[in-house]
Amino acid sequence: MYPDHVAAPLGGLTPVALLIRRERTGRGRQASIAQAEVMLAQISREIGLAMEGKQADARSAVYPCRGDDDWIGISQRNGAEAAAIASVCGARRLKNGQHRWRR
Repeated sequence: MYPDHVAAPLGGLTPVALLIRRERTGRGRQASIAQAEVMLAQISREIGLAMEGKQADARSAVYPCRGDDDWIGISQRNGAEAAAIASVCGARRLKNGQHRWRR
């Protein structure tokens, strides 16, 4: 996943917010944006569910990979694609239609 599309709007709004602050207070300010933190804020729920062996949404999800903290985000267009990905990833289907992931 590339976080450019998420971090870029924040990068564009940050200078505007800093200029408004300077106009109100007479003092400047410095800011920085970390793309990793912006992305984590966007997908933290999916990562948390994946760590518990659950899937958030059949359309897109974050899946565990081999390694201590390796993940991949995959989007599916329909239930057949979700089932195919689950099969390849070694998941077993639960009664509620969710998949249980193995690490």
